[in-house]
Amino acid sequence: MFYYLQMIVNLKIVKKHIVERSFILVKIKAFYKLNKLISNL
Repeated sequence: MFYYLQMIVNLKIVKKHIVERSFILVKIKAFYKLNKLISNL
C-alpha cells in the first residue's frame, strides 16, 4: 500500500515537471518567433 502511494506521488511530481518543462519550451519558442519578427521589420 505504501509503495502504491509513493508511486502516485512520484507520477504527480513527474507530471508537474513535464508540464513546467513544456511551458518553458513554449515560452522559448514564442520569444524566438518574436525576435524573428522584430529582426524582419
